[in-house]
Amino acid sequence: MIGQTGITNEINVLVRYYFDGKEDYRLASARAPDKDQKDALAHECQVRERMHQELQEIETTMNVEMSDNGHVSSDYKRDWERLRGSIAGNGLEAALKLAHAADTHAITQAERLVQAGLPEPLQSTIQKHLGELRSAVRQLDIWTSAEHQATA
Repeated sequence: MIGQTGITNEINVLVRYYFDGKEDYRLASARAPDKDQKDALAHECQVRERMHQELQEIETTMNVEMSDNGHVSSDYKRDWERLRGSIAGNGLEAALKLAHAADTHAITQAERLVQAGLPEPLQSTIQKHLGELRSAVRQLDIWTSAEHQATA
């Protein structure tokens, strides 16, 4: 079982994956050539923002600090965020893979937290997020496969 301070740190990691996913979906949306796909990716960006806010609101009501500002790792994260688009390359497939990685990491982290047994409403909120993340990863797999076939 994760200790109380461990839970806080682990939830902060999950929030970080949500933030990364939001930025990755934003990048993919900007690169999508099709309006429907662009809109769907932009929607997933908004979903990650909502997930982030839901966890942050719960944590705030539990009087837990969510910020990771001031840590050396925060500086590295900010640098990565600035470089994310250029490192990902120019194609949609690269941006989709970034979003897939962020969501896959979020799923792993969320599963770990759910297995640890969290107090409500954290437990049910993260379980709800898991369903949304799994659905998004399935859709990303479809889009990535289609994009790969189109560029091959």
